[in-house]
Amino acid sequence: MAARRLVSSVIAVAVALSALLFAVPAVYAQGDIVDVAVADGRFTTLVAAVQAADLVDTLKSEGPFTVFAPTDDAFAKLPEGTVEALLADIPALTDILLYHVVAGEVKAAEVVTLDSANTALNKAVLVRVADGRVFVNDAEVVITDVEATNGVIHVIDTVLLPPTDYTVKSGDSLYHIAADLLGKGRRYTEIVALTNAMHEVDASYPMVEHPSLIRVGWKLAIPGGAAAPAEEQAMPAEEAMPSIVDIAVADGRFTTLVAALQAAELVETLQGAGPFTVFAPTDDAFAKLPEGTVEGLLADIPALTDILLYHVVPAKVLAAQVVELDSADTVLGKPVAISVEDGKVMVNDSEVLITDIEASNGVIHVIDAVLIPPAEEVVEETIVDIAVADGRFTTLVAALQAAELVETLQGAGPFTVFAPTDDAFAKLPEGTVEGLLADIPALTDILLYHVVPAKVLAAQVVELDSADTVLGKPVSIMVEGGEVMVNDSKVVITDIEASNGVIHVIDAVLLPPSEYEVVAGDTLYKIAARLLGDGARYMEIVELTNEMHEMDSSYPLIENPNVINVGWKLAIP
Repeated sequence: MAARRLVSSVIAVAVALSALLFAVPAVYAQGDIVDVAVADGRFTTLVAAVQAADLVDTLKSEGPFTVFAPTDDAFAKLPEGTVEALLADIPALTDILLYHVVAGEVKAAEVVTLDSANTALNKAVLVRVADGRVFVNDAEVVITDVEATNGVIHVIDTVLLPPTDYTVKSGDSLYHIAADLLGKGRRYTEIVALTNAMHEVDASYPMVEHPSLIRVGWKLAIPGGAAAPAEEQAMPAEEAMPSIVDIAVADGRFTTLVAALQAAELVETLQGAGPFTVFAPTDDAFAKLPEGTVEGLLADIPALTDILLYHVVPAKVLAAQVVELDSADTVLGKPVAISVEDGKVMVNDSEVLITDIEASNGVIHVIDAVLIPPAEEVVEETIVDIAVADGRFTTLVAALQAAELVETLQGAGPFTVFAPTDDAFAKLPEGTVEGLLADIPALTDILLYHVVPAKVLAAQVVELDSADTVLGKPVSIMVEGGEVMVNDSKVVITDIEASNGVIHVIDAVLLPPSEYEVVAGDTLYKIAARLLGDGARYMEIVELTNEMHEMDSSYPLIENPNVINVGWKLAIP
């Protein structure tokens, strides 16, 4: 049998021994462990079990042995029928009995210096001292150093049940295993301690150096635990699983990441419901950054926040799914690239070291390098520069020059320009462009009617019914059959970004609405027929006039198209 394993730091003061020490050698020097147990009277079940398992001769042999001896009261705590079943199952009974025996004589002063001890079953028991009391697994040592000619007995209050083996599967975490098998996820530390103790005597068990790192196929030792009384057998309520932040804090390898989350005020976010997938760089990963980088980021919170959000995917993506992806969109709005190279999973240029550390609000994958978001593409060209360089907007550019609006649209902005192409201008009646170039006020109005004093990207445009222009008159916006219409012009190209705004290309020139004053006998249908060529278009007058009312109260709000008043000012598309 392997010798007991001493801990590196010995507890200086041994736990006070129980009041009953059986300290008179003459009483027990003439009896071996079995004799002492028989004579005592409190171990009748233990003695019967030793006899049934044919272990009497073993425990009467030279030894020496240390026996953690459960009393009759300890056996009585087992669920009803357990003792009888064990007496009928000799192999199982033998295993349990051998699990109470340690080779060698280990007295109390020595026991309290141990973390664990290997038993005759070749499976370890855990030893701990809490509040001046000694525990072997979950059994308390109630009497120590009962000496016999071939060893020593320590009396315990609960039967020790041998550990079982568990093979780690994909997706497992120690927390989940403990929750499923021990009833509480936080008991994972017991699995770690027992597995590591078993590693000392059996190399088929791994050394779990960090609870976050377990491998598929590992054999873990699951505590058999102290058997609870029958009335206490109900499964305890499961504790709440820790969040991503809780795990990172407790882990110890993510101190820089945690400090960064705190500085960026993202802790509460990553403690939220999620779910999230966090590609978590270790402290070693942060240490790879150029000297002074971390300090610089902690002083530049916007940049730090962007980097942290670039490590977060707004969904729970386990390893089995990650390897099926080419990329994943992050909370920053920029994707990370995912590849599998020589069996290694890479996120951008960072290797995934540990996968599937599950949390209450998602999952962590540990990576070996900090992910740096791609630099923003800096657009240096203004709206006018782009229009000039494009080649399709020569008429528009000439009009801007004639109206002396070039400098305005080269200003800071931001602006949104609905830019008609040369083909759009060519659709106007012959001579219109020339006439406008000779009528600068009218030309200026038309040009300003194409400009919105804000940067409105396509995704926002389609959410609008109208947009107010620099002219002070709105354009209407509709989505019809998947096409976006600005008044009667179709948007053909979107989101040409400039340093001072954005261009959306349209296929027709937008003409500002004209004004019409209602006279006696007018109806909206008649007005539309006369001015727009189609009486059915009267609703365009209603909508445009109501939009103008929002900007200029001199226009009425038409609540009922059948009721218009003489003198009202209507906006005519």
